[in-house]
Amino acid sequence: MNNYNSELIDSFLYVQIDNLRSFAGNYNKDDFYRLVNLLNQSKGKVVLTGVGKSGLVCRKIAATLSSTGKAACFMHPTEALHGDLGFLSNEDILIAIGKSGESDELNAILPAIRNYGLKIIAITGVKGSTLDKLSDCSLVFSVENEGCPNNLAPMASTTLTMVIGDCISVALQLMNKFSAKDFSKFHPGGLLGRKLNLKAGDLMISKSKLKLLVMENLLMKDVLISLTESGYGVAIIMNNENVAGIFTDGDIRRLIQKFESDFFSINPLNVMNTDFLFSYSDEMACSVLDKMEIRARPLNLMLLMNKNDQFEGIVRIHDLINNLK
Repeated sequence: MNNYNSELIDSFLYVQIDNLRSFAGNYNKDDFYRLVNLLNQSKGKVVLTGVGKSGLVCRKIAATLSSTGKAACFMHPTEALHGDLGFLSNEDILIAIGKSGESDELNAILPAIRNYGLKIIAITGVKGSTLDKLSDCSLVFSVENEGCPNNLAPMASTTLTMVIGDCISVALQLMNKFSAKDFSKFHPGGLLGRKLNLKAGDLMISKSKLKLLVMENLLMKDVLISLTESGYGVAIIMNNENVAGIFTDGDIRRLIQKFESDFFSINPLNVMNTDFLFSYSDEMACSVLDKMEIRARPLNLMLLMNKNDQFEGIVRIHDLINNLK
């Protein structure tokens, strides 16, 4: 007989949510601060250890910390008792995770680790447990209902512990001003790496493809021809090697509406946009996109300069969006 009931699944989800809400409203902020401060002051790597499901959670937290600027790894307690303690240095710091705090395998290695001179941080579900007592700093959480039909398999507690690990990562990132640029150094591969490492210059339309204009004897018809022939929605007026001003398609439409039949008699130098924004070709593409989107009326394109402030080309907002979002 099929006893599946969607309401029971909904109930399980609410158990998870309720446990997270309970922790958010009741965790000891002083203990959490001491924990992240110890980690931040540590000059070595963060070593996480735990048994069973807690060990799997440790692996996830170690991966998150490593990818966000804090070198971390997992050490299995049993293997540690048989030689793996050898890779520890006295600058490392240990995070031991155990819901009950009474795992024999886990607690057996703690005295030896203390002899190495390492600080020990405990994340446990029982205050006053052996794990709690053997640690220099503890963060205690409480989970009464795992959400499992028999309330036996670790479910809500593993979810909460992983969230605590993410909180630790967030705190360390904030303390060290860990940026998207820093993040990209640890994620060079795949789609995410490509997005984070993409420079504005990688998507640039070089000035050689644009019909650049010079100031001498410039007429409005020359501006229109440049806009039409380039097909990029911008006419750029140069003064020697420097950009003197620009016209976009929008600028032209507004001028035609304002001057009507007198449009072609306007001196372009009197009405060109000289208050244009620019970025640099070696700037991160995501940063340039932010600059273009943050305005009340997003920019359709951005001029790009090199390190010597010489004009190199333009980047269009839809090219940035297509490659970053």
